Amino acid sequence: MTAKIDGDLVVFIIGARINRWWKIFMNLRFVMAMPRMIAELEKRPESGFLGAQPLGLGVFVQYWRSLDQLFAYAKSRDSLHYPAQQCCVRFSLPDRSSKYRRSHLSV
Repeated sequence: MTAKIDGDLVVFIIGARINRWWKIFMNLRFVMAMPRMIAELEKRPESGFLGAQPLGLGVFVQYWRSLDQLFAYAKSRDSLHYPAQQCCVRFSLPDRSSKYRRSHLSV
């Protein structure tokens, strides 16, 4: 796929790795959140979201007009991202990596 874009373009690769497959029902909410967020973004062209392609189970390549618009969506409490983010933080395990995720996700 090729496109001619005037101005900035942000390519954002996002996904999750499920380490505990025996807890699939707890992890299912994370996997199911991404398609809902993408559908929300496709309905709001002013968000700066240009599109997404699946790269594998739970991994997507997203295209954004600018980094500021990507961050604005990530921080918006009116979007589907906020409850998904809070759920991820709440269910992360109390180890060193989860401290990073909590501090990183609450930007």
